[in-house]
This record gives sequence, C-alpha cells and structure tokens, in this order.
Amino acid sequence: MANLRHLIASRRRGPSLSVRAVLYLFLLLGSVAMVAPFLWMVSTSLKTRDEVFRYPPLLWPSQPRWINYIEALQYASFGRYFLNSLIISTTRTVGVVFFATLAGFALAKLRFRGRNLIFYGIIATMMVPYVINIVPVYMLLSRLRWPGPWLDSYWGVIVPQLGNAFGIFLMRQFMRDLPSELIEAARMDGCSEFRIFWQIALPLSTPALSALAIFTFVSTWNDFTWPLIVLNSESMKTIPLGIATFSSPWSNLRAYEMAVTTLACLPAFLVFVVFRRQFTEGIALTGLKG
Repeated sequence: MANLRHLIASRRRGPSLSVRAVLYLFLLLGSVAMVAPFLWMVSTSLKTRDEVFRYPPLLWPSQPRWINYIEALQYASFGRYFLNSLIISTTRTVGVVFFATLAGFALAKLRFRGRNLIFYGIIATMMVPYVINIVPVYMLLSRLRWPGPWLDSYWGVIVPQLGNAFGIFLMRQFMRDLPSELIEAARMDGCSEFRIFWQIALPLSTPALSALAIFTFVSTWNDFTWPLIVLNSESMKTIPLGIATFSSPWSNLRAYEMAVTTLACLPAFLVFVVFRRQFTEGIALTGLKG
C-alpha cells in the first residue's frame, strides 16, 4: 500500500528534475536550430559586400547598413512584386477557406449517397505528387480565353489551387463533431442549408478556419514553382520570383537578397502572430477527431 501511494505521489509530481533538464536541453537546442538561420539572414542583410564573403564569417556587421533594404527594393520592382503576392495570397486564402469549409460541411453534416466514397476520393488525390499535375493543368490553362488569357494572369495562379484536398479534410474532421442538435433545430425552423452553414457551422469553426487560413496564406506567399510556370511578364512576378533575380553563383548581391527575404518573411510572421491562438487551438481540436 505504501508503494502504491509513493507511485501515485510520484506521478502527481511529474517528471524528475533530471528528466525535465534533458527535455529543456532538447527544446533549447531545437529552438537554436530554428532561430539561427533567421538571425543569420538578418545579420547578412546588414553587411557590406566584403563582409558577406569574409572568412571566418562575421556574426554581426561592424556597422549595420540599413540602407541595404532601400537599395534592394530599388534594384527591381519589388513594390509591384509585393502587391502581386498580396493579391494572390489573400484571394487564394479566402477562396480555399470558403470552398473547403463548404465541402467539409457537406461531407460532415449532409446525408447523401456516396458521401464517404467522395471523401475517400478527395483524400486519394493527396497521394498524387504535385509535379504530375503541372503539365495537364498548364495545357488546360493555355486553352482558356475568358475573361482573358489565363496564362500570365492572376486567374491562372489562383483558380487551379482553390481545390485544396487538405483543407477539405481539415474542415470535415472538425465539423464532424459540431452539435448536430443545432443543425437539426435550424432545419425544423425552415433554415436553408446554406443559411445553416453560414450562421451556425461557420461561426463554430473559427479555430479550424484560422489554422487553414494560416497554412494557405503562408504556402501561397512562399510558392515558387507554380508562379514560375504560369507568370512570364515582369509586372506579374511575385516575391519569390523577384528574390530569384539575386540568385546566381557569381552574384555579389547577397546582402540585398537577404534584405528582401527578411521583408518577405514579415507578412507571414504577422499573420501567425495575430492568429496564433486560433491556429494552435484549431490544430489541437482537429487532431483529436478521428
């Protein structure tokens, strides 16, 4: 009996001091590994050209050159690139969240024949490598002419990415456990399915919506491959394509490249900071559902 009490008391106390010290050490090492590249990026963005290639490397420049940021933005039309990325990322995020939530609600709360088969088919598309779809989607876009050519346009970058299988899966898993009593009561009161979705399901799904919005915005903001294929003109370039203009084995503009990259990280960072609580809650709640 004494041994049982001792075991219960030890479990209540949690891990021992040595175990916690090891855990904290691993967390510290992981944090350093994650933060160090960002600190090095900021440091490099403030160096002179000689300091960038100095060996041994400098951890911090002797005299930070904040003017690197202004000169880097003047090197190309980065104001236009930022605007293009903002338009594409925001529009795609809104579209993905809206359509994924609609599909998730239908697959979770509407009863119709073949519902599970459709869901499994959507999940199966997640197993298809992304590069396999590039050629057929590009050929389809090259034939579209309304309301104008889809290649080298916002339409060609945004629309093919609106059908997000992961977003549908995320929203369906979350909406499965929404109170069915509220939905049934709304139907008895004569509400349409869309009104039920808009006024009941959508407000209750805020955590999952925030998580999906952050995932979509960050992935779209950082997307390089698809805009590179679809966009050709200088005025349509996005931030990743603009940063690529600095990348060359013979380039001596590394400080400018890191300066623009630092600025490009800020919107995604701000989105995460603003919605971090909803993001964490959405991932936690969605992960608990089977």
